[in-house]
Amino acid sequence: MWELTLDTKILSTSGVNWRQLGKALRNTPLERLAPSFVAAEKTFGVNALMLASMAVLESAWGKSALSKRTKNLFGFRAYDRNPSGAAVFRTYEQCILIVAKYIGDFYATPGAVYYRGGTIKAMGKLWASDPNWAEKVCGVARTLARRSS
Repeated sequence: MWELTLDTKILSTSGVNWRQLGKALRNTPLERLAPSFVAAEKTFGVNALMLASMAVLESAWGKSALSKRTKNLFGFRAYDRNPSGAAVFRTYEQCILIVAKYIGDFYATPGAVYYRGGTIKAMGKLWASDPNWAEKVCGVARTLARRSS
């Protein structure tokens, strides 16, 4: 069974393949993106289950107006004070790869500007204004694990 905890390292192997993840995301706009989440893990080392869980949380399963308009699944650069400043991507696949690289470079690498230990909990303190963001990401991961069985 897949698992994310608050102490899961951002740079970790999820153990998820794209078919399993696709099953977990079945009947949502994110289903076809399962291979991209897994490719991002293989390319940048950022846990694919964490990325998919973040996308589910931040884009309301790929259905939010922001994600549809900007192809931005993560609310990347959509700050509370200026949500209209969200980054715009050409494709959802491009969004996944660019954000995965950004997370790996700036949150998961020792010495990086936002590195505070490289865990989901540490990232959550800086990534989102919601103090429960990391717990919510882990909760989504549990939902995905149930949906994949």
